[in-house]
Amino acid sequence: MADVFSNYDKTFVIEPYNFTRYEIGFSSNPTIVNITFNSVNITANLDNFGFIYAVAIRKADDLGKPTPF
Repeated sequence: MADVFSNYDKTFVIEPYNFTRYEIGFSSNPTIVNITFNSVNITANLDNFGFIYAVAIRKADDLGKPTPF
């Protein structure tokens, strides 16, 4: 690393810390607000910090509940 970065400091120590994993969920059920030919408006609230992702597929191709994997 020192060959690539001129300001690389081999003596600097990064102290690790324990990351506390938390489960996230909806504080209320997601609700469909509006549907048009090419869009859907959904409102949702989480009970902790996080992101909401949506997946849209044709009903004929529905293979069940999607997972993050």
